[in-house]
Amino acid sequence: MRALSIVHVVFSSRIAGGEHHCVDLANAQAALGHTVHVIGPAGSAVRHALDQRVRFHGLRLPVLRGALVRRLAARLGADIVHGHLGPACKAVAAARDRVRVGTLHVGYKAHHHARMDALVCVNSAQVGHLKDFGGMHRVIYNWAPERSPASCAAKAPSGSLRQELGIPAAAPIVGCVAGCTRPRACTR
Repeated sequence: MRALSIVHVVFSSRIAGGEHHCVDLANAQAALGHTVHVIGPAGSAVRHALDQRVRFHGLRLPVLRGALVRRLAARLGADIVHGHLGPACKAVAAARDRVRVGTLHVGYKAHHHARMDALVCVNSAQVGHLKDFGGMHRVIYNWAPERSPASCAAKAPSGSLRQELGIPAAAPIVGCVAGCTRPRACTR
């Protein structure tokens, strides 16, 4: 397999599910020998979660992002430009001379995803919403990569909840966040 030049785009300042997926995927692709870049906001926490083999490109202002992504992808010689979450996919769509992939971390929205060449659905239910999408699509379920105890311990901040509760660095943690809002009632 030839090494590819892959550019991921995620416009989040913090790391949640979609951002974590982007980081894990970029790091795994770099470990396989691909040239990997991530484009995001200049102050994004994503930058600090990336492997040293992945180059982060911070955008200072959230304006003309489509043009900036298109130019940067061309300059980097990207084979694939991969958007994570709606606003990033909208910007990736401007890179018309590259293969454009979007991951549906939330759901399909035509104004974000219709101009992608391919979409990654993270569950089979999303496929039913792609009736008007003309590109390729595949279901690839979210995954949590195996992490070594050393890499987990190195990334855990001092005084972390894991340390406070005495949970070993390599032990997987499954969490749940519940919220109560008036129109939606309580959710678990």
